[in-house]
Amino acid sequence: MRTILNPAPASALPRELLELSDLCIPNETEIETLTGKGAASIEEAAAAARELQKMGAKSIIVTLGERGALIVDDQGVFPVPALPVVAVDPTGAGDAFIGSLAVFWSEGQNLREAARRANAVAALTVTRHGAQAAFPGRSEVTFA
Repeated sequence: MRTILNPAPASALPRELLELSDLCIPNETEIETLTGKGAASIEEAAAAARELQKMGAKSIIVTLGERGALIVDDQGVFPVPALPVVAVDPTGAGDAFIGSLAVFWSEGQNLREAARRANAVAALTVTRHGAQAAFPGRSEVTFA
């Protein structure tokens, strides 16, 4: 079984919890709260994720809003570019990303491909108003 930790709302976490998680997915604010390191650039986000690894997390995906996401694991640092959209409401984008990533990952996609696809779901979500009502159905999202 794979486990995903979404540390929201962010607060200090016990090392044991991070060690039990296969994947930790904080956003920019959450990773700064957890590590004391900012994520204003890709380099800073990578350094903060490496700090989170030192605290016990195995793999990390830092969600960076309109800048996409960043995967940091034992294989390296992998940016996941955002898809350009006209955003009207960011509500629920993180939840759409994490929920769809969990689906794609559990269906056998590797973490990088699952994150790429989850970015597409989150991008479509922000083009609509609301939270759950904005989440696209599977048939609405295409992957190149």
